[in-house]
Amino acid sequence: MINVDCCWQIDDVEGRRYTYSQLVQHVINCASSLSKLGLQLGQRVCLLLPNCIDWPIAFLAVLRLGAVCVPFNPAATKCTPVFRHCV
Repeated sequence: MINVDCCWQIDDVEGRRYTYSQLVQHVINCASSLSKLGLQLGQRVCLLLPNCIDWPIAFLAVLRLGAVCVPFNPAATKCTPVFRHCV
């Protein structure tokens, strides 16, 4: 069993720390906001975020609603093999 008060992630850039219980609350809040915007079961969401502490929160929120998350790296260029595959 996970200790919910245990530190889940530390963002050294912005100085934010999250416990597992805070992670769950942020995911619930984000999912609620996405639902209010009309996101529904089975819809696809392009997740265009840099590598940051908000990325897994947004990812889990999309999955919580039963939507499909399509992550995209904003740092990708035309020379990136994955980018060429997506185009």
